[in-house]
Amino acid sequence: MRDGTCHALLAVLSCTLALAACGAQPDAAEAVALAEVASRSDAYDGQMLSLRGRVQGYHDPRHYWLEDGQRNRVGLAPAERIAPHLGREVTVVGHYHYSRERGRWLTIHAIEPYDARR
Repeated sequence: MRDGTCHALLAVLSCTLALAACGAQPDAAEAVALAEVASRSDAYDGQMLSLRGRVQGYHDPRHYWLEDGQRNRVGLAPAERIAPHLGREVTVVGHYHYSRERGRWLTIHAIEPYDARR
């Protein structure tokens, strides 16, 4: 391999590794309303989604979910990441999952408080 080609490949590899280390996602999350996810649960299975709502929870057994004003819900995991946001409006980005047995849930990648003044 020529020296210039090798340097170019190393530069691309370095950039890719730097983006991965920063937590950058190669596939952008799709912003979807909770009502849409509730009405078409299986259509989004396996996709990266951005969902907004209020974090609700229950202590026994301990679990959390994101809910809108019409009580459309999506479960959130892992519990330890979302627990500090209980009762708050947030935007959650993560991989969405759906199964008839387990329902709808999002594996959390990022959480942002929602500021209505934006």
